Amino acid sequence: MSKIDELEKRVMHLETEVELLKELVKLQNKCPGRIVPTYPPTPLNPYYSKEPTLEPPYKFTCGGEE
Repeated sequence: MSKIDELEKRVMHLETEVELLKELVKLQNKCPGRIVPTYPPTPLNPYYSKEPTLEPPYKFTCGGEE
């Protein structure tokens, strides 16, 4: 392939890339800004009814304490 053919092929490729980039910019301009999630002003109530304690929530069954 001659140098001219290679350069023509490269120019065609770059023109295609430029067109794709233009389309991308158009789509980005249409897209609204990123939506920032809002958080409640006070913490939500926990799903458990009792306050946490230091006692384990399980029972020993293999020779341990009961």
